[in-house]
Amino acid sequence: MIMKLGVSLVLKMSRLQKADIPELLKIHSQHNFEWQEPRFDFGTIAVRAGDKLIGAGHLRPIVEAVMILDLDASLRDKAIALRHMIHQAVLDSTNLELKEIHAWVKEEQFVRELKKHYGFEEPRGTSLVLRI
Repeated sequence: MIMKLGVSLVLKMSRLQKADIPELLKIHSQHNFEWQEPRFDFGTIAVRAGDKLIGAGHLRPIVEAVMILDLDASLRDKAIALRHMIHQAVLDSTNLELKEIHAWVKEEQFVRELKKHYGFEEPRGTSLVLRI
């Protein structure tokens, strides 16, 4: 697909290819975030002006841990249940070759527990969602 912006700039969009990685790494070095090589089986785009790579994007599958606990259960039972749920989430994510588990948490106490006992950490930047 070709997109014309203004009079002088023509951008060409195509699927990102493995051959684009060196040029993409050069662009990535301008930014301060972890590199994760894109999966090429879905959701990639390369945008070029002539032969120059202007930008690239890809969808990165992430997994969200959705865990609910009975608020009336004992603290001990909730702690054990949570340990089992997180353990299973780690096993399943590892089997799917995913490297992160995300959790969106409402209660600050639960945030502290996940950080202290399970190694969760806050991501860099601001997490956003686009509902489609």
